[in-house]
Amino acid sequence: MIAFLGGTFDPIHFGHLEAAKKINELKFFTEVSLMPSYHPVQKNSCMFNLNERVELIKEALKLYPELTINYTELNLKKPSFTVDTLKLIRKDNNSQRICLIFGSDILKGFNTWKECENLHKYCHIFVIPRPGFKIEKKDIINFKKANDLNDLNNKQFGLIFYSDIQILDISSTLIKEKLLNNEKISNLTPRNVIQKIIRFNSQKRNLS
Repeated sequence: MIAFLGGTFDPIHFGHLEAAKKINELKFFTEVSLMPSYHPVQKNSCMFNLNERVELIKEALKLYPELTINYTELNLKKPSFTVDTLKLIRKDNNSQRICLIFGSDILKGFNTWKECENLHKYCHIFVIPRPGFKIEKKDIINFKKANDLNDLNNKQFGLIFYSDIQILDISSTLIKEKLLNNEKISNLTPRNVIQKIIRFNSQKRNLS
């Protein structure tokens, strides 16, 4: 079974990286990938452009070589709808089980996703508890609650597993706010990512 942690990664941070690392360490999935969106549908704009976001992910993964990047949404080169992405992944991995990873905060707006009622036909869901976002562990929009992670091996798709993995209380929004206020972000994302961010921001200032 392959697993994907999707997102804008604007920018990537230890919250993303440590969560993916912990999930990979479960040794349940054959591969855990970060899947950046080409153009996030439910976000107005990004601080970092597409190429910058990808470069920052690549820098971060130098310290997390067990993780990979999945380019499916980037290759679509259009606004990223999860159902379209899943259809492509399913086409390329017809015999492989697929699992989407996302934080519990995402569930609040899950019913607004394109064809949300059909997503259960393509994948399982692995939910990470986000600090400050309590949820009721139950069935959701045609996904049936899994009692155990191993339940995901018993069905091709359509289960939702609520994990108890503890993740860092870090957000890309927090990092962007600190950058705008010229505050340090050294404890929020890897050093080589920070160096790349400084380089990007310097280039933008030189062009302005």
